[in-house]
Amino acid sequence: MHFPLAAGRAALALTVLSLSSQAFAHGYLLNSRPHLCHTNVNLNCGAIQWEPQSVEGADRYPESGPKDGAIAAAGSSNWAPLNEQSVGRWSKINLKSGPNIFQWRFTAPHASRDIRYWITKENWDPNAPISRAQFEAQPFCTVNYGGGKPVPSTSELANHNCSVPSRNGYHLILSVWDVADTVNSFYNVMDVNFEAGPPPALNKIGSIIGSSDLPVGSTAGTRVFNANGEVTSYNTSITIASAADGAAAKWPRLLATAVNAKKNGIQAGVLSGGVVTPADGVNDVYVAKDSALIRVEVATKTPDPGPGPESKFGMQNISASSINASGQASFKMNVFTGMAQTVDIKLASKSRDFGVLHHIDSLNGGKDISFTASGLTPGEYDLIMLVSWMQNGQKQVLQKNQKINLAGPSNLPVYPSGVGSYVAGSKVQGRDGRVYVCKPWPYTSWCNSAAAYYEPGFGSAWSQAWDVAAAR
Repeated sequence: MHFPLAAGRAALALTVLSLSSQAFAHGYLLNSRPHLCHTNVNLNCGAIQWEPQSVEGADRYPESGPKDGAIAAAGSSNWAPLNEQSVGRWSKINLKSGPNIFQWRFTAPHASRDIRYWITKENWDPNAPISRAQFEAQPFCTVNYGGGKPVPSTSELANHNCSVPSRNGYHLILSVWDVADTVNSFYNVMDVNFEAGPPPALNKIGSIIGSSDLPVGSTAGTRVFNANGEVTSYNTSITIASAADGAAAKWPRLLATAVNAKKNGIQAGVLSGGVVTPADGVNDVYVAKDSALIRVEVATKTPDPGPGPESKFGMQNISASSINASGQASFKMNVFTGMAQTVDIKLASKSRDFGVLHHIDSLNGGKDISFTASGLTPGEYDLIMLVSWMQNGQKQVLQKNQKINLAGPSNLPVYPSGVGSYVAGSKVQGRDGRVYVCKPWPYTSWCNSAAAYYEPGFGSAWSQAWDVAAAR
């Protein structure tokens, strides 16, 4: 049974305070970020706390409308804190897939074109800035008004009966109200948590491994095979658009994302709890157990190198220790900005936000920093850099992410320590945090050969020399 989103949520205060008669904007989605900021469920929201009805920007998303990274604030610098995005930043509404009722409150009903709803893709990244690519291309629900008012008066709520697609875990729902007699729309993002469903039965048919950096203009693609040979209709290819995208740890994630976007039964990424999520580094490729597809290969083509654009802020020279027996790891990195900005460095996993671990009041240039995080377990994390500054009296916020794998306590040598002395059965810890075992004769000698070809997890032919023993 599905309850209206405006009722039955004991964990959230839904009392709507009276709005100023001076407000110029005119409505909001109940249980959205602006509404929960207004009711003090979401904190540190900025000025939107007083004007949840005011998230207004250019209309006809996704063809136009606010730029990527500013969708939650409708492109307005007045509400910029709404654009912050990480797995633990916002309170979430519990939701089930299937029939649901969404409710809008209007402080000034307008002639309306429609109200539409989008949901994030199954393998979206909850720690990345909100972009069009994170959402499905088509709305899952559209309520047409044809120029009429959604409700006759401000005392009534507009109820929308919508069937929500199947999802697991944390997702976003974006609702856009297109006003018919202006050139603007109202944008509201809702943070929801879906109950987990049973994991699908999957079969691994290969891996996407970044053995080297790829220059701008390079292509990387998958070649998919069944028992009779290559099936070109399943192949996927991407073109490297920037130097950052061409990093050996980054382009496999981009290719995995492109594979998943085709929705043809092939999934690429890291499998956890039945969900396959693209990640920096190694991305395994899966199909259903009964699929006729049996193998995937990765092919790259490199043109003459060309210059790529430089970032105005970011993180570089990142290093992290293994997690010690107390669940702690230490981090070192260089952070840089192109103007005077406040810097916050956060750490988050898919299920937990560890908060701000390092803060700089004002930075213009580069700075080496170090910090320690606690309560960690081995696996993949996002290092999140948030920079902020004041512009025309309003706080501006931008975000960048870097994936990092943290290994657990280990007494094993870290490759390449010991090259030249590895024998069959030798164990090493790779730079991806996994444990690798040197294969028996006649493959043993390759364990001691060139890293470009045989480095565990990263060399172009590493699987000829090593087996994965277990994640550390």
